[in-house]
Amino acid sequence: MTRKERTARWGSGARVGLVLVAAIVLPQVAVAPAEAAPYGVRACWDTARPSINNWKSDYFGDGARTAINCASGATFGGTLGDGQHLRGDYAVFEFKAPNDTTITRLSARRAAEAGPFYFGNAAAQLMADSNPRDICQASGGCRVRAEEPISLTFGGVNLIRFGAYCDTADVCPAGGDTTYRLREVTTTLDDSVPPTFTAQPTGSLTSTDTLAPERSLTYTAADGGGGVYKHYLYVAGTLVKEGVVDANSGTCAAPFYDAVPCKLTGATGTITLDTATLPDGNHQVRLEVRDATDSNKVEQSWTIKVDNTGPDVSAVNVTGTAREGETLTCAATVAGSPASTSFAWVRANADGSGQEVISGATAATYLITAADQGKKLICRFTAVDGGGTTIRDSSFTAGPFADGATVGPRTPTTPTDPTTPTTPTDPTTPTTPTTPTTPTTPTTPTTPTTPTTPTTPTTTTTTTSTTTGGTTAGTGGDGAGGGSGSGGAGGNGAGGANGGSGGSGNGAGALVPTDLNSIGSLRNPISAAIGNGVPVSDDALLAVKFVIGTGTTARSSTRAVAAYSQKLRLRGTLQTPAGRGIGTARVYLVQRPLGASSSAWKLDRSAVTGADGGFTLPIAAGGRNRDIRVVYFPHGGSNANRGSNVLALRVRQDATFQVSARRLRNGGRLRFTGRVLGTIPTSGVTVRIQVRLGRSWYTFAKPATSRARGGRFSAVHRFTKTTRPTTYRFRVLVLPRNRTTYASGFSRHLDVRVRP
Repeated sequence: MTRKERTARWGSGARVGLVLVAAIVLPQVAVAPAEAAPYGVRACWDTARPSINNWKSDYFGDGARTAINCASGATFGGTLGDGQHLRGDYAVFEFKAPNDTTITRLSARRAAEAGPFYFGNAAAQLMADSNPRDICQASGGCRVRAEEPISLTFGGVNLIRFGAYCDTADVCPAGGDTTYRLREVTTTLDDSVPPTFTAQPTGSLTSTDTLAPERSLTYTAADGGGGVYKHYLYVAGTLVKEGVVDANSGTCAAPFYDAVPCKLTGATGTITLDTATLPDGNHQVRLEVRDATDSNKVEQSWTIKVDNTGPDVSAVNVTGTAREGETLTCAATVAGSPASTSFAWVRANADGSGQEVISGATAATYLITAADQGKKLICRFTAVDGGGTTIRDSSFTAGPFADGATVGPRTPTTPTDPTTPTTPTDPTTPTTPTTPTTPTTPTTPTTPTTPTTPTTPTTTTTTTSTTTGGTTAGTGGDGAGGGSGSGGAGGNGAGGANGGSGGSGNGAGALVPTDLNSIGSLRNPISAAIGNGVPVSDDALLAVKFVIGTGTTARSSTRAVAAYSQKLRLRGTLQTPAGRGIGTARVYLVQRPLGASSSAWKLDRSAVTGADGGFTLPIAAGGRNRDIRVVYFPHGGSNANRGSNVLALRVRQDATFQVSARRLRNGGRLRFTGRVLGTIPTSGVTVRIQVRLGRSWYTFAKPATSRARGGRFSAVHRFTKTTRPTTYRFRVLVLPRNRTTYASGFSRHLDVRVRP
């Protein structure tokens, strides 16, 4: 290239500089297209990032040179050395805007020096396209400019040059260096072209039919300008996932040090979402893919369905009459349309204890049998969908079983009024014919003189006599006379008479144990034939509740969810039916696994009541989901007992959790270890290691554990995208395979500080 051609290429900056004198030209307002958005490109930033990837050097003439000293924390620039230079000599660096971008701004720290001015002088300057924007020239009164920050705004140009240049009619005389140098440079580019999908998003996260908790999608995108940078996933307008689409060997990470930092084509992104963090129902999902401006975007929206929890069964109701031979009907209120539903009927004691599933009773209706007399009947409704199983029981204190009602005997068909025999009026006294006081001639009455023996009504199973109170072979009636039938279960009366071989009536002098809350499978630990407590009561009442919390925040409840290592306690009262406390009585804690039969109740520990009948019992930590009651044996040597209401304890399957470091740098590896507490099923357990981003927890690792490994697990994560000091909070979530055994558990939270 000739000197003339080089002069034409560089332009006539020096002549313009004479007009602009020594000051920096006032910034021009950038007028970018409406869709344009900026991104910055750094150069010669510091000793850690000294690169000037997009600046190209050029020089011409003796003594013209360029220098790059960024690695030592200095500058890069062009210099015309101390000596005479001809018109057209120069030493410059230039930056070209990539396709689909324009340069709108430059900020840097700048130092400049100008040679002497005699009949011609050299210029240290920066030009945008062919227009000088910052000049130091002796003819303008500028000899030395110390390093200082500058900020220049352009109207959207394609080329920036800076350096030293001799532009006079003849020569630039000797007399010192002319140089223009920069460091800590940020060149701002406007990019007006959004990305496009070259392969549309596909995968389970885009499906309207998939109900799997963990779903993913994959897509491929292309872009002009700075390339495809990040993707963002929104659910119902809330950002749930973001990340760099393709790291492009590490250059596609803000702040940028390349003019085209990210891939222009073939940028394939994958997003995985654990929908367990979302509520059930339909959700609008939006995917945004953005270019290096983090503003221009292509987006796509669709709807997904989430179903991670069992069906919502709000009510199970039983209607009908609680009597043998009658039919009960069960109806349930279920939100949505579960995949399947089923019924089961359960027989229970009057207090709901001793529950027994009735074999073969699997319809919505149930015909009451003789085995149900004196019992409560519960409808157990099960609904199943993609999110799990929900089991709900009907209330045993509502509908046909309100006010303590239990199943009664079959309704008699004859006689019409079973309580009133037709003849004779007094069934115990035969009718005797009336004899005349003074008979002249004995007259034989036409009516039979032999009294008719009244027939005992065989169908009056609940007949109560007003005089003797006799009852037939049935369940046994209670009458004022206290007699009991020969085949009944034994009537109770004030007279104290005892029934026949089938009865066991009690006289007036004996207490009558109601025994509705008893647990038949228990054996009394008290072997001596003594009374338990003062006063002893065969029909004592027990009431218990969990005590949750301490101090002023403590509360009581019949249900509790406890951490695996958490100890609880319950508080209760033992009273007579009249409300008097039973003191110095020993009561026992009994437990059974959730869902087990009545025979599974086991004695655990005991406590002695205070004078007011009050007591407290501790509940050991650990174990599994279980039902808890308290029982009272009124008499030593007898297994007859009184049981409390049922408390429901759900135990979380928690985990221990450790990290290998609490502080590390980006690029480092963090090891997570821990152990799932409790019993591990043979099929093992998969834990979720989660990080808190914003207000939500996100799963990023799913290590598995097994019974053979003792519940231990581990995982490793490498930090690659932390660009500023950040504290990450981690935890472990445990979702048991069998929710009957354990409730979902957690670990403690651990904070880790990561620096770039």
